[in-house]
Amino acid sequence: MSKENILILFFVNHLKVKEIAEIEHISSAYVTKTVKHDPRYTKEKEYRKNISKEKRKNRTEYIYKKQTRKAKT
Repeated sequence: MSKENILILFFVNHLKVKEIAEIEHISSAYVTKTVKHDPRYTKEKEYRKNISKEKRKNRTEYIYKKQTRKAKT
């Protein structure tokens, strides 16, 4: 378990805090603390936020289209 390993898993592999904690057998609080001290954290947080926003938008559009098709039949 090294801080470098945690940072690679988070910033390069884009794993979630919980996943990193399970892989490294450490607490998620330690992972969060380590990641937040890195200068890349803000940028990564914004990136993940945008990814989630896009997924949510696509999911909503899919559900809306599915319901619209159901209503027509």
